[in-house]
Amino acid sequence: MKKFRSISIIISLLICILLYIKCEPEEIVEYITIRKQVNINDPPCLQLYASINKFAKKYGIPLKYAYGLAYQETRYMGVFHWGYNHKQISSAGAVGALQVMPSTANGIWKRKVDVDSLKDNIELNVETSMKLLRLLKDKYGDWKVVFGAYNSGQPIINQYALDIFNKNYIWE
Repeated sequence: MKKFRSISIIISLLICILLYIKCEPEEIVEYITIRKQVNINDPPCLQLYASINKFAKKYGIPLKYAYGLAYQETRYMGVFHWGYNHKQISSAGAVGALQVMPSTANGIWKRKVDVDSLKDNIELNVETSMKLLRLLKDKYGDWKVVFGAYNSGQPIINQYALDIFNKNYIWE
């Protein structure tokens, strides 16, 4: 099983490298979009890109803000961020690609969410985050307040919120 997994990872990386060398960024995005699915063995930068697109659409979050959140939380820089580490843990205890607090995830899903799953599973982390953004947007109505609440737990407008709101984080 480990041998198959290693081969799968190598093939995924080779595909990514070949696509990167021979294709324009728009073609890579089109490839991911057509594929509709990213394999767990694909590089984290591709998994996060696909998950953001999938769940931002599902929960009605503008891509500009979803990408901005990813950048602010873990400095994700798009589909070609090959060295991206999605398994980050903050000093406050937030985990994963979009730095979700485990207690917040438990509340959103109304069940105990395993911390390691939240940290390691990019799709779970991103869906939790996008669902939280939708809940906060429905509650407060103002994106700046939403981002401040995501960051601090309080409905405020802070520099973090203004950075996401005012900058254009689109990697397409």
